[in-house]
Amino acid sequence: MKDREIWERYWAEKKGLRNLILENIFSLYRRSLIATQVCIYVERYFPQKGICLELGSGTSEASVKISKRNKILGAVDFSSHALSRARKISIMDFYIQADIFKLPLKDESIDGIWNVGVMEHFTEDELIQILKEFNRVLKKDRFCVLFWPWILAPSHVIFSSYERILRKMGIYKQIFPEAPSMFKQKKSVKELMKKAGFADVRFHPPFFDFTHWVVVGRKL
Repeated sequence: MKDREIWERYWAEKKGLRNLILENIFSLYRRSLIATQVCIYVERYFPQKGICLELGSGTSEASVKISKRNKILGAVDFSSHALSRARKISIMDFYIQADIFKLPLKDESIDGIWNVGVMEHFTEDELIQILKEFNRVLKKDRFCVLFWPWILAPSHVIFSSYERILRKMGIYKQIFPEAPSMFKQKKSVKELMKKAGFADVRFHPPFFDFTHWVVVGRKL
């Protein structure tokens, strides 16, 4: 319940000039640079036809450029506020409020899984649980594509510095929820993916959005 409250607050409508400015910056970034990167790798790894889910969708703004073809796209998130905002993104065909630790989906029923800026918010043990659940619902020889924020990304460095400056001024503001598992090195992430049953783990550096390493795993 505590985690749900954190995410409901995060995705709730922002008030105040500073919050509105930041939110508009984030929205533009999601819809432009991040969305371009998502489009490229979804097109590369997902089939042209099938059911594909954004697990931990948030607003789904980073998915606006996906080429649907004959794909059916769904947004899944813990937060009702996030899904309410995601419903404004016309590319999605359906929406599910659910916990990614326990998805209300049948085994091997999904043709592609992706998310953006989700995995860094969990501990190693939690990540293994989540990835095993992703593996469970994914069909054989299908791909899970994770856009995993890099600890050295310019945006992370800038906003972390901004938070430190505010703290020195006596303002304790956290822009993003806790992120104990930012992308640091391929080896540790590859081990997590393999423990969860993914093979042929691949990595693509953040050439397009300068923020997210793209981690790709195939269901055996």
